[in-house]
Amino acid sequence: MKLESSPAAVAQAFVTALGARRYPPAYALTSETYRQANSLEVMRDAFERVVPSDWGPLGPIVVAETLTDWPDKQQGDVAWVFVSVGGDMYSEAVTAVITREGSGLRVRSAEFGRP
Repeated sequence: MKLESSPAAVAQAFVTALGARRYPPAYALTSETYRQANSLEVMRDAFERVVPSDWGPLGPIVVAETLTDWPDKQQGDVAWVFVSVGGDMYSEAVTAVITREGSGLRVRSAEFGRP
């Protein structure tokens, strides 16, 4: 999978793949640290707890906020990105921390659900 060039683009691609239920491509956007702590199935289940498969039409999926400084920022982290997931009845969200890994950007952590 092509590495995205900006933190917002990585987060957008990650959540868009999740929303399309394309879990392997979403998982491919995660960092080694994320994959050591979470299997693809854990990631899928976490997303489906907040956006179940019977949710109905998704959209829009929009990057709503990006921060470059936040309390839990770790070395290598470049942005905290809040991505809104629209739905017919209500909206949810995914918050992703984007980190530099090798020559690209990856999702180091993800929180599923509105704060």
